[in-house]
Amino acid sequence: MPLQASVVFYDSKSAIQLASNPTCNERSKHIDIDCHFIREHVQIGFINLVQVKSQDQLADPMAKALHRPLFQSLISKLGTLDIYLPT
Repeated sequence: MPLQASVVFYDSKSAIQLASNPTCNERSKHIDIDCHFIREHVQIGFINLVQVKSQDQLADPMAKALHRPLFQSLISKLGTLDIYLPT
């Protein structure tokens, strides 16, 4: 059964380059096995890494502190509701 490549959206251009480039440099000599696993799957085409702008990264409100306008914009894209907002 043919499988389609999984698309992973990420906002770090250096992480995408590190996963896509098989050469080892000073910054990548202490990388764990999981990075090598991802790199192998990128090379065979099972995973496709796509860069997304930081301001469009929907996981950011759940992972880090953001400025209020960016936070509210991303939360609205996720479709969340404020249950404490007066009706």
